Amino acid sequence: MIAPGRFRAIGLMSGTSMDGIDAAVLETDGEAHLTIGPHASTRYPADLRRTLLRLPSSSADMTSIEREVTDLQCQAVWALSASRKVNAWRIPSVGLS
Repeated sequence: MIAPGRFRAIGLMSGTSMDGIDAAVLETDGEAHLTIGPHASTRYPADLRRTLLRLPSSSADMTSIEREVTDLQCQAVWALSASRKVNAWRIPSVGLS
């Protein structure tokens, strides 16, 4: 049960080590982070990680790289949903950091 005036969101981020994407369920009032709930990590495939670490000097197709990262972010949400029994369909917002 969520307190009145609060909502849940899924937050996604990749740290400077570029090892993968972390996903977490957060409860917030829209201004402050109040609690952190279930969380999970999804590792970058080795070839995508190498490509990301070369940016921006790489001449690779940015649209293709963006699509790969976006697909992996989606996979991270579904992995969180499956591994932590989180119903992602009932969480109104996903944010990236």
